[in-house]
Amino acid sequence: MTNKTSIIIAPFDNQIILRNMTYACLGNIAKYTDDEDYELIVVDQGKMVELSDRYHTTNHVDKHLIVGDVGMSQAMNIGAKEATGEYICFMHNDVFVWEGWLPTLRGFLENPKYDYKVVMPHQGRTTREMMKQFEVEENPRGNDDAGLMIMRKSDFEATGGWNERFPNIYQELAFRQKFNGPVCYTAKCVITHICGMTVWSDEERRQKNYAIENARNEELYIK
Repeated sequence: MTNKTSIIIAPFDNQIILRNMTYACLGNIAKYTDDEDYELIVVDQGKMVELSDRYHTTNHVDKHLIVGDVGMSQAMNIGAKEATGEYICFMHNDVFVWEGWLPTLRGFLENPKYDYKVVMPHQGRTTREMMKQFEVEENPRGNDDAGLMIMRKSDFEATGGWNERFPNIYQELAFRQKFNGPVCYTAKCVITHICGMTVWSDEERRQKNYAIENARNEELYIK
């Protein structure tokens, strides 16, 4: 195992606009992340695999796994099994990261003054005044649903992984509740999240998965 971060993305691209969204997401990772700091794993659930060779030629993808429509939770578990890094970062394919994002987030896991198990960056509406305030605070709290989560691989494995009974809607909340330790929602790292391109990309699929997860929502409150 290396001290790299394994970035895992599980897109469901059934339209060209969604595949292009994934290309843009991967391109930003390559542009704003040092090569030696990460490996990139794409677990492809989409229906546009004929375009998949572009992943390798334009976006530094280390592993591209074509798995079919297995649901986001199972896809992320598949990606985690392929991960070789000390850290794992689960990222939605409509997230855009910017300069310094990875060392900032990893810093909260590596700093001995903290005891965080999971770190999530800030997203959503952010005014210029808020950004200035974030700069002067030691660890300002950000929005708690950023489409991006980073943790040590050992901590992820200790949870047993994502609950595959939840295809997409509630899986992040259910997953966070497994951790025996605090979650950091930091505004020291601000990302851009389009929102909806990962979960809502197919209306029929969304309705099916939403119905399944609503029926099982009570699992979120079982310790």
